[in-house]
Amino acid sequence: MTRVLYWNIKDFGLNKIDHQEPAAFVHGHGGLNNQNASLQRRQAILNLLQQTNPDIFVLVEVCTGRALPGALIAETTGALGCRTLLRLMRTQHPDWRLVPPLILGHGGPKEGIAVFFRSPANERYFSGPKVWLGAAAGDDVPAPGMFPGVVYPPFWSAALSPPRPPPPAAPLPARGLVPPGSAHNPGRPEDMLAGRVLDLGFPPVVAAQWLNFRQPYLCTFWEPGAGAGGVGRNLSIFAVHAPPDRTAVNFLQYAAAAVNGLAAPLANETRVVLGDFNINLLNPADGADAHAYAPFTALNYVPLVNPQPLPGGANLASYLGYATTHMKGAPVFLSTGALAQFYPGFGYSGSDIGNFFSIDNILVQPRVAARDYHTTVVNTVVGTPYLTLGGFVAGSVPNTTGGGNTPIAIPSYFGDPPAPFPWAVAGGNGQAPGADRGLENRLTKWDNYGRIYDTSDHFAVFADV
Repeated sequence: MTRVLYWNIKDFGLNKIDHQEPAAFVHGHGGLNNQNASLQRRQAILNLLQQTNPDIFVLVEVCTGRALPGALIAETTGALGCRTLLRLMRTQHPDWRLVPPLILGHGGPKEGIAVFFRSPANERYFSGPKVWLGAAAGDDVPAPGMFPGVVYPPFWSAALSPPRPPPPAAPLPARGLVPPGSAHNPGRPEDMLAGRVLDLGFPPVVAAQWLNFRQPYLCTFWEPGAGAGGVGRNLSIFAVHAPPDRTAVNFLQYAAAAVNGLAAPLANETRVVLGDFNINLLNPADGADAHAYAPFTALNYVPLVNPQPLPGGANLASYLGYATTHMKGAPVFLSTGALAQFYPGFGYSGSDIGNFFSIDNILVQPRVAARDYHTTVVNTVVGTPYLTLGGFVAGSVPNTTGGGNTPIAIPSYFGDPPAPFPWAVAGGNGQAPGADRGLENRLTKWDNYGRIYDTSDHFAVFADV
C-alpha cells in the first residue's frame, strides 16, 4: 500500500516557508516579523509530513507566473518554494523526489501542483505519463525512432535525483530506467518524463463563460513489487482544484469526462482522484449527502471521506464538524446564547465567504472492500482520531475508528491550549463553554489557531491506497 497525503497549502511559495522581507511585521503574527512567522509555518508543514509519513505528497495551489498550461511553473516564488521544501524534506528522508510542476489554468488564475514522492528501495518510479520535450504540456510518447525526450534544466532534474546522503549514511540504491511492466514509458529515464495536464474539452461557448478554471493534473507511477501477487502496480494520481464558485459542479462533470476519456483502467492499476473540489460533501442545512462527486461515483470512484447519514437525534452542528476540511479566517470557538458550538468543528469549520466546510477528499478506483485505508482529515486544531460524541456510532463519521477505518493519530498543534480544550469528554456532547473574550482571544491567537490558519485554510487529507 502507498501512503498518500494531499494538502491545499494556500498560496504556497517561498514566502510561506522562508519570507524574503524579514524586517516587516504583519498584524496577527503574534508579534513575529515575517521571517520568523514563516519559519513557524515551515516547521508546522515539516511536522505534519513527519507525523503522516507519506510515500506521495500532493501539494495544491503552488504560485506561478502566467504562461501556457503545461509549461514548467515560472521561476518565481512557487518554484523556489517547492525546491526549498524539497531540500528540507530531504533532511527528514534523503530519498524524497519532486516531479517538476507544470502550469495549470485557463483565462484566470494560474497555479502549479507539486507531487513529491519517496522511493527508498526503488519500490516506486515516476512514469509520466508524458515525455518531456522541453515545451508546454510535454507530448505523448514518441513513436519508435523519434526524439525520445529531453532532460529538464539542472535544478529540476536534480529534484528527481536525490544527492548522496552525507556520511555516515549509506548511499541510496542505484536507480536505472523505468522498469519493464510499467504501462507508461518503460525503459525511459524519469528525468525525461512529465505529468499530464488534462484537456477538459470545453466547447468554445463554455470556455468563454468560464474564465477561472484549472485543468486536472495526472502523474503516474510504477510500483514493481506492489499489486496482487507482487506483479507490480500502476498508480495513477489525478489532482483536481475546482473553481471556487458556482461553476464547480459543471467543472467536475467535465473533469470526470476527461479522466474517463483516457484508456480504461488496467487490471493492475489503482486510480486516485484527490484535491479541492470546492463543493460541500454534505448539505449544511440538514447534513444530507450532497452527491458532490456524482460525476466520479458514476464511474465507480469511491470517496474515502464519506460519513454515514446523520442518525436520528444526533446534533447537526457536531455532525457537520466531523466532515470539515476547511477553516474560517474569523472563527468563533465559544458558544453564545444564539449559537452553540460543538466538537470537533466548533466555530472554525467553514469559510468566510459562503458556507464551504467539507470540500477536500480522496477518491479511489477500485475500492478494495476489506482494506483499511486509514482515511484521515488531518485536523491539527483538535487532533485525531476524533472522539465519538453526540450519539454517533464509531466509524460512522470521519476520523473515528470503526467501520473498517483506523485514522492515523495527529496531535493538536495548539501551542498554548486552555484546559480542558477541546472540551470533548466521553459521554458528553462536546459543547464549547459560553462566550468569554479572554478565552476566545487565547484560542485564536498566533500560538494556537492563528498559526494553523496562516499555514493554510485547508486541512490535509491522508489515505493509504
